[in-house]
Amino acid sequence: MKRKIGFDLDATLIKMEVIELASAKLGYKFSSLDMYNWGFTDFPEDVRAEIHRLFNSPELCDKAVPTKGSQQKIRDLARNNHLVLITARDEVIRDATVVMMKKLFPSIKDINFVHPHESKVKIMLEKRLDIWVDDAPHGVTDSLNNGIKTYLVSNDHTKYNRNCIDPLKSSFSDLFNVILAVSEINF
Repeated sequence: MKRKIGFDLDATLIKMEVIELASAKLGYKFSSLDMYNWGFTDFPEDVRAEIHRLFNSPELCDKAVPTKGSQQKIRDLARNNHLVLITARDEVIRDATVVMMKKLFPSIKDINFVHPHESKVKIMLEKRLDIWVDDAPHGVTDSLNNGIKTYLVSNDHTKYNRNCIDPLKSSFSDLFNVILAVSEINF
């Protein structure tokens, strides 16, 4: 049976190295493991400003690195499924994101964008996703609240979603799986 599987991009299919890039430029040694929320409020103001600048720069796409095993898993899943990317990116880097996807994940041809502060639910429902894969607690909650089987990627290079795992599991135990990498998707 051909499934429609949706994927988030940052910290799901690619490592989110924006914190490392921003802090290195400014002489800090922060990493994604220091991030506890998507507002980046745990960082000094100059680091936050550089992070936001990078999220609006093609440089973010140029330096993208796939998460371990994600490219092979995407190739495998694409054989028998329709793969959908839904990512929150500003208009200024959307073209660079498409180029990056064609280079790193050419099997995903259905690429969709929302504004960085916009929910992905509308597109999830329009695409009639059977499965959603995301690292962000708000994206996981959105999909679960709409009856979409969901995988939370809680990988070894981020920490911000660790405190939400147990409450989500207890609220959505019949729909929810926690994986450490996209390569662990199994159905």
